[in-house]
Amino acid sequence: MKKLLLALLMTPPVVLSSPAPNTNCELEYDVAWGVMELRQEHFPMPRLVENAQGIENVDNRLMAFAIIYKAYEEHVWGSPQGKKNAVKRFANEVYMQCIKRGVE
Repeated sequence: MKKLLLALLMTPPVVLSSPAPNTNCELEYDVAWGVMELRQEHFPMPRLVENAQGIENVDNRLMAFAIIYKAYEEHVWGSPQGKKNAVKRFANEVYMQCIKRGVE
């Protein structure tokens, strides 16, 4: 999943600019999942922010920043199961917030 997120954040902006802004809760879920996985492994936040700055679509870039900032406010768990649970919970919260905004 880490490789998937890094690939997503490093994908040429043309690919990431195609979804309409805030219309794809699954995209938000996937980004949240990947970011929190990286957070749980102590991945450096500045590298994620730097990669997200390359997203051409402003709405998608801001969405990525918001998810990164929120993830890095969360606790890092010590146990593998705690980390898995944190990733699932965080991704589901992001997805639920997206749905509640009436996007899908």
